[in-house]
Amino acid sequence: MTAYDHKGANNLDFLRLVAAFMVIVGHCIPLVGYEEHRVDPLGRLIFVDTIAGMAVMMFFCISGYLITASFERCASFRDFAERRARRLLPGLIVCVLVTIFVVGPLLTSQSLGDYFSSSQTWQYLSNIVFRHVHFLPGVFEQLPLKGINGSLWTLAAEVMMYLSIPALFVVGLLNAQTVATLCIVIGARLWFDLDSGRWAQSYFLSTLPSYNTLRAAFMFFVGIYIYYQRERFRWSSHIAIILFILLFVTYGMKIQQLVYLVAVPYITFYLGQAKIHPNLLNFSRYGDFSYGLYLYGFLAQQIIVQLWITQTGGPPRLLWLLATSSVFAFALALASWFLVERHFLRTKKPKEPPLRVISVAPNSP
Repeated sequence: MTAYDHKGANNLDFLRLVAAFMVIVGHCIPLVGYEEHRVDPLGRLIFVDTIAGMAVMMFFCISGYLITASFERCASFRDFAERRARRLLPGLIVCVLVTIFVVGPLLTSQSLGDYFSSSQTWQYLSNIVFRHVHFLPGVFEQLPLKGINGSLWTLAAEVMMYLSIPALFVVGLLNAQTVATLCIVIGARLWFDLDSGRWAQSYFLSTLPSYNTLRAAFMFFVGIYIYYQRERFRWSSHIAIILFILLFVTYGMKIQQLVYLVAVPYITFYLGQAKIHPNLLNFSRYGDFSYGLYLYGFLAQQIIVQLWITQTGGPPRLLWLLATSSVFAFALALASWFLVERHFLRTKKPKEPPLRVISVAPNSP
């Protein structure tokens, strides 16, 4: 047995929170006008990704594992869909509405009449149904990045990955062998096909960053595979360290892309089961703040940059933006969790038997 076989005996909840903070760290760089490939410390060291990009891949790895576990405990497809909707939609809806009706009116350069009469304002509601709309009229138009909330693009990809689990189940292919094959096929597209981004764009949604979506799908299916093979895995610190080193020594080589696809999920799940500190186990018992942090991080950073530029005429320093936006975003995440999200997660236990019986179940949302 592994640590993942026992509910509350892993660090995955804490890692999700760390990944959410990593996204904030990575976004600080372009939000003040720097080029990521020149300034991002991780991007300069491993070339194939940035801090924020790697954090997103960690999210998808963990999500593949936890959502599969959650699916197998559900009584029906409706139960599964309801659980996922309860987790994603309330926080997202409030975030979108606060953005439109509070942030927009306070920071727009247009009159309130022009702001609310603009079709662009109401198009922003499409974010609630996972169609990423980037802009609001007159808001953040003078900033280095003009988007309102750049993090929201991943939610459409996440939902599509959620749907892949019951789809595979229906056709009898939700198993380790199938998802391993999917990982090989996707990995081959990323490795051999220079046009894999266009292929991904047609397979997923044209509005998504295609290459990143394809890589996220790979990570999600790896998470599913690890879930089904969890009793066979023996996580080694030596292998984790070797993969970590290989990420750096293969800088500038094509092989680094393959190393990345192996290293990120392995290191993520190694840290997920490592005995780091007892307080990190089942960290969501304190509250599951990672989703709120992810929802509000980019928005909080843009607000701070806007206010700073308005007062001084120039963008804030990186470290100052990181410190203030982390505190601001975490405060918003706390409010999102305690005032909104947690109230929709109190569901009754299903009366029907689960879709598929499993002997033990790891912690999952």
